Amino acid sequence: MALITFTKAGETGWSPSKNPSPPRNIMRNLNQVSQESAGGTVFTYTKGAHLQYHVLRFRYLTATDKSTLITFFDDVAIGRKISFTYTDDGSTGHTVFFNHSTLDWEEETPHTHLYHIELMLREAV
Repeated sequence: MALITFTKAGETGWSPSKNPSPPRNIMRNLNQVSQESAGGTVFTYTKGAHLQYHVLRFRYLTATDKSTLITFFDDVAIGRKISFTYTDDGSTGHTVFFNHSTLDWEEETPHTHLYHIELMLREAV
């Protein structure tokens, strides 16, 4: 099983020292709007692109992992702005965006320099 990677052509990528912790969630959203009329008829239509979300939970990342992810997030992906390639541990590439504009780190025990984070990646399918 290969390590996951985040890459963008011509830019410095990110590959953590360990893969995300299980379970991994992949959610599919058809972007359907639904409304019920006064007579009880339900109308549903699709609005926008179909989306798939990859939820990756990392536990006990090192300070180096944290630093290089911050650099990738700030300078390459520019938060939610620029797409990049997420290559999963099965070597399948996905063109994705970060689904959030902040990185929310958790340090379980102060001064251990081991960090937890959950990333949500958005992919148009």
